[in-house]
Amino acid sequence: LPFTFPFYGRWHGQAWVNANGFLSFERGYSGGDYATNTCVPNLISPNGAVYALWDDLNPGQGGRVAFGNTADGGFAVEWRDVPGKVNAVANTFQVILRSSGQITINYRQVGAPNSATIGLESWDASLSWQDACNGTGTPPVSPSTRVFQAALPSQ
Repeated sequence: LPFTFPFYGRWHGQAWVNANGFLSFERGYSGGDYATNTCVPNLISPNGAVYALWDDLNPGQGGRVAFGNTADGGFAVEWRDVPGKVNAVANTFQVILRSSGQITINYRQVGAPNSATIGLESWDASLSWQDACNGTGTPPVSPSTRVFQAALPSQ
């Protein structure tokens, strides 16, 4: 990260991007072990994460996942035209982190929003915010934007 990011009481200088639609701060979670999403909070890994569209996505079948700094000092991760493994419908969405702890998630195209988890979860699952999980809550529509604040008042 180009800055230290405040996330639920901890400061982070790096983030790991998972192809299945989330990024984490405490550690990287790789491979198919994290293809099946769960609702949050959940003590089972992954934790310490931003779940933009946590689902079984398959960039090996198309699309791409990219990240980099934004012109205005943020850090962005984009999943572009990444199909779902089950339905093969393309998904395009983006997470932008700001040094203030603000998290913006932009959805351009969402293939199967009712099978994903959208939200945030702290490293120990003691703090979380869930917008949607497997058809409950408010799944994202295309196009739309969601904004979260992950910095605690003491940060």
